[in-house]
Amino acid sequence: MDFRTDPLWIRIDAYQIDDPDAYFPLSSSLAKEQGWSVEFTQRAFMEYKKFIYLCCILPGGASPSKIVDEVWHLHLTYTRDYWGRFCKDTLQKDIHHHPSKGGPDEQLKHEIWYQETLQQYEATFGEPAPADIWSADTIPTPTEPIYYQSNIFFEPGNIWRYALLVLPIIFIYLIYDHSNPYKLSGPHFLVFYALLLGVVALIIYLSVLGKENKLAAILKRDYPELTRYEMAYLSGSETRYALLVIAELVEEKALEFIANKQWSIKYETIYTINYDQLKKSDSPLKSTLLEYGLDTIMLAKIKELSVNSSGDIRRKYAELKKRFEKDTNNLSPVLLVIIMAVIRIFQGISNDKPVETLVVMTLIFSVMVISSIRSFNFFKACNKIIKTNFQSFLGDKVEYGNEIIIYGISAIAGMGIFSHLQRERWLMPNGNGPSDGASCGSGGCSGGGGCGGGCGGCGGD
Repeated sequence: MDFRTDPLWIRIDAYQIDDPDAYFPLSSSLAKEQGWSVEFTQRAFMEYKKFIYLCCILPGGASPSKIVDEVWHLHLTYTRDYWGRFCKDTLQKDIHHHPSKGGPDEQLKHEIWYQETLQQYEATFGEPAPADIWSADTIPTPTEPIYYQSNIFFEPGNIWRYALLVLPIIFIYLIYDHSNPYKLSGPHFLVFYALLLGVVALIIYLSVLGKENKLAAILKRDYPELTRYEMAYLSGSETRYALLVIAELVEEKALEFIANKQWSIKYETIYTINYDQLKKSDSPLKSTLLEYGLDTIMLAKIKELSVNSSGDIRRKYAELKKRFEKDTNNLSPVLLVIIMAVIRIFQGISNDKPVETLVVMTLIFSVMVISSIRSFNFFKACNKIIKTNFQSFLGDKVEYGNEIIIYGISAIAGMGIFSHLQRERWLMPNGNGPSDGASCGSGGCSGGGGCGGGCGGCGGD
């Protein structure tokens, strides 16, 4: 049978992956993230369609190349479009993606699977798979987005903030007729030092505020179509993402509370899975729960699965998070203050002068500033940005889950699940999740990263 006459391929070929009304469509996002040209990105999308077609028609599924897998990973983050318009309406079946087991055996298995996929590709489409997209040896190395190639949160125009450090020098010159603070008397030096602490605190505040504004600009410019799950992750890491996933499943009645059971000294909250309601859901846990096929499941396990399902989103924003936290934790002004204090302390000791006040001032200031800087992390900044720009990110429509995205667990204080989560101690690991290898399937297929590029493959229902 010629694939071009297959109704399934006709639907896949006609499927438009970009929303024509989107300000920043999926293809633009992918091209920017990977550093691909527009022409290469469009070709990658076509090969992605062919890969999905093979997933649907081959009994054993198919294994993607690294390039195709990048397209697939991004498409999966557009959950409503992927599970609704693509899987449900176009493919008329679900194609799932889940973490790899990893290990050398899985690697070998998927190298073989990948070669079989290339053979099936040629047999199905009548031509070899294009080498620049499918060959492991000739895959082009994606270039990083421009804003990842440098210190993205440092703006040369804001260096004037550090010029504020001369203000205490000007002050002592005008008031005490000295430009060298170490020639001041003890009380006069403390006045100078207090002023210096105030200036440094102001510099740090302006610096953090500037980085927050830059982060807001990056999110609006490069990620204008955040899914609600991405917003939940950005607002509170895997914890809030998992909270949103679970709360939505409970609200949709896909998960229904049965009872609390006590094992030794530990309580376990147990839910039943309503598969009729689950099949209507677009939850990231849908495919995993369908694959498990359990009648009941413990809340602790649901939490674990929810955190693990955030892997694609976590990897998507990992570099941005790393850059923000690295560039925000700039303690050089604090070190300047400490060095000046240490020099003065040694000067005072050598002259048999009291230094206790200076030591206390330095310790209190250092602890307060360092604690303040470290408490201002990537997720708190993103949460503030999303909360401040609520309509820009979430729109005017009031949807269940918006308050969870912004306020976290306090948003569900009136729901029964709140007490369940409290009993389970709503604590999530940060930074731990599934490995980069992945696989997919829509009927139990699984695997590990292989020649196909870190993604096992797929299978049909």
